[in-house]
Amino acid sequence: YNLYLKIENNSDKTVIVSPSSGYANDEAVFLGSGMPVEVAPNKKTTGVFIVGYGNTSIQSIDEIKTLEFKLTLYDENWSEKVLETENLTIKFE
Repeated sequence: YNLYLKIENNSDKTVIVSPSSGYANDEAVFLGSGMPVEVAPNKKTTGVFIVGYGNTSIQSIDEIKTLEFKLTLYDENWSEKVLETENLTIKFE
């Protein structure tokens, strides 16, 4: 399914945002993006990320109660990691 996240870049550099370390109900899931989510300095966007749970015991999206992941920010050339967040958790209950 698609996960839409509002992202605000408060820095003075363009960054590319990528999800990582995804878990749904404590099971590892695929997190990715069809297109890189690039955010210009002092701008906002809505990032569209893909959450794939086909390799888990989850049979339906309605079974997902928690989604945990990190966001990693890279420079505009993908050559340097700028920041990695702590675990972020979304509860669907």
